[in-house]
Amino acid sequence: MTARVKRGSTLVQTLDGFPLQIADNFNRLSGVSALKSSSGNGYTLFLNSATGRAYTQSVGTTGSTSLITDGALVADKKIAAGTFGAVSVRDSTVFFFTGTQSLNRNAGSPITTPPMIDTLAQTVTVGTKDGKAVRLSLQGTTLEVISSTTVSAQPIVSLAGSLVVARDKAVLGSTTWTFGSLKVKAAVATGKASGWVGAALTETAEALLFYSDGTMKTVRVSATDSISTAPVIAEIEHRGGLVLLVSAGNTLYGYNEQGALVTNFPINAGSQITGCPIVTDIDGDTFEEILVTTAAGKLIAFNRFGEKLFSLAVAKNTESSPTVVPVPNGDGLYLFSIDRAGLLQGYHLPKASKNVQWSSLYSGSLNRNSYNPETSANRTPVTFTDMMPEKSVYNWPNPAREETRFRFYLTKPASVTIKVFDLTGVKVWEKSVQASANLDNEVPWTLSNVQSGIYYGVVTAKANGKSQVVKLKIAIAK
Repeated sequence: MTARVKRGSTLVQTLDGFPLQIADNFNRLSGVSALKSSSGNGYTLFLNSATGRAYTQSVGTTGSTSLITDGALVADKKIAAGTFGAVSVRDSTVFFFTGTQSLNRNAGSPITTPPMIDTLAQTVTVGTKDGKAVRLSLQGTTLEVISSTTVSAQPIVSLAGSLVVARDKAVLGSTTWTFGSLKVKAAVATGKASGWVGAALTETAEALLFYSDGTMKTVRVSATDSISTAPVIAEIEHRGGLVLLVSAGNTLYGYNEQGALVTNFPINAGSQITGCPIVTDIDGDTFEEILVTTAAGKLIAFNRFGEKLFSLAVAKNTESSPTVVPVPNGDGLYLFSIDRAGLLQGYHLPKASKNVQWSSLYSGSLNRNSYNPETSANRTPVTFTDMMPEKSVYNWPNPAREETRFRFYLTKPASVTIKVFDLTGVKVWEKSVQASANLDNEVPWTLSNVQSGIYYGVVTAKANGKSQVVKLKIAIAK
């Protein structure tokens, strides 16, 4: 298969020695974890197949694709790779591999999450079917369980840094969120200690947003499509606000910390999105692009405006997610992907900067599943001088039929009043809110009792004795 690149061959170049064929099948639980070699000149890739086998591949150094433990079934979830070794899980067993030893330990119950590595503590944590978070450590020549914490009677579905999420509840330190009748299947952490700390996705296509004060907000993602990929946290607008990326069907949604859609979202990929989105700068402008895999056999890169940057061919119905890592001792990034049929692709992204928001399935090779970006010194911030930038104020949809939403961005907290008038100057609707800074705020207007026609909106923001006004033209068509 060959790359189809929108701007010639300047953005994506095939690495020497690639593609490579692995005689196995790979699915949505398969991933590519990359561990930099001890010399610093290359990487060792770790891959898990749909059949439970684990593979390694050397990049930039001598070596070829080989099986770990001669083909034994040791990995039914993405492998974690850290400086002290690689860790895989299968059934109830945790497997630990270094260049000199292979160890294993039973976790006491079937393991329901990928292994998560803490490199500083040199520990591994897994979640289990009986609702426990089990922590293990390398003790000399043995792998020992050092703690087993019961979180729920339901299975653990995600480990995200310090956030532990079961099907029916989430726990972060002393804070617990319960889900009632909703059942969660995946989660992610923002890496923040206060404010918005994490999110979970339900089996019925809702996103649950967790806040440090113990509150939770529910956002309906899709009324027709189920969510089939892992969630992602990224800062893609360079304004300081984090975004939750969620895929459902053909569509990629982006939500801010209040549950409002981010500008230029949703993005339609043209086919069902099957792999976890990867967020990294590709074209060198320091603004990150979003990479998604689709059922039509494409690996597509979109910029922050929803425009397609390039498309690469992979096997149809590929569900695995790609991985990006910095080029050692060089410019740009490496991009690795494994398709359903076992074709391992390796690319060089020569123009890419080292701005990587989310590098692989579960955020990186440690499977921390928590926001921890790599940024370069020249990453371009977006700044505003106005309290409420005029271009950030609009209503959507427009024209509208049943509901329209007023959207505005504030550089400081403010009291915002929205008034709507008909063409004769009669006020037909008014709403005042206390709005947040550094994110897109939204205020809905229900149109059930509003006639078709042209209306004018006046959005006024007030803070610290100053005010700013933006006027809008609104069309209602029923």
